[in-house]
Amino acid sequence: MEDAQYHLLAEVEERHWWHCTLRRAVAEALARHAADRCLDLLDLGCGTGGLLRDLASGDGPGAHRVVGVDRSPLALAYTRQRGASELAGCSVEALPFAGESFDAAITIDVLSHQSITSEATALGEIARVLRRGGLLVVQLSAFEWLRGEHDWSVHQARRYTRRQVVEMLGDAGFLVHEARYRLVFLPPLMMINNLWAKLRPSDQSEPDIALPSPAVNALLLAAARVDLRFGAWLPLGSSIFCVARRR
Repeated sequence: MEDAQYHLLAEVEERHWWHCTLRRAVAEALARHAADRCLDLLDLGCGTGGLLRDLASGDGPGAHRVVGVDRSPLALAYTRQRGASELAGCSVEALPFAGESFDAAITIDVLSHQSITSEATALGEIARVLRRGGLLVVQLSAFEWLRGEHDWSVHQARRYTRRQVVEMLGDAGFLVHEARYRLVFLPPLMMINNLWAKLRPSDQSEPDIALPSPAVNALLLAAARVDLRFGAWLPLGSSIFCVARRR
């Protein structure tokens, strides 16, 4: 992302509906598949550290030892301000950790980033640093026909289908336990926003990472919580959420 996006993300991450429900989805996935034990956890593409802080502090269903990784020095600086001390500035394709060092890894919208030259290489590195049977939680953007300004602003180069993600993980040596679309209500809103973006003057655009009004934020948060509970089997959504295990 551009530096301006990191500044904005750091400001809104704790309250923004999208990040609130994502943190809950990740914490619940870890609790389902790793019981309640404390994990050595790797947050790949930790951004400004909101997810990392919650997992380390126990704001979700468990507390873990979390190591954060990001290519951006600015992102790592914000994460450090949230109290994190174990951080690495590097690419997911070349992780500076010994083999079988972690129980689980999380990667949110990272494998699709334009800086990743090969998803297979990145997944191979993740598999290398995970212990046998280690968990991988992955989220990626869904459907190329949903591509819009947001993808450009956060440097997302690719979007996927659920089948593509499952095959990609399988080819990298992971056994997929969950693979579902998230946020079924977002694609229609994204299509409207993409159409409006083509019609409005370029100087009137507003980053969609910005915090909505309190009423809209609360409405979207409620919708996302319903989606988290009941949307698992619907064949539509703005993101693909997977939980896999190293064979």
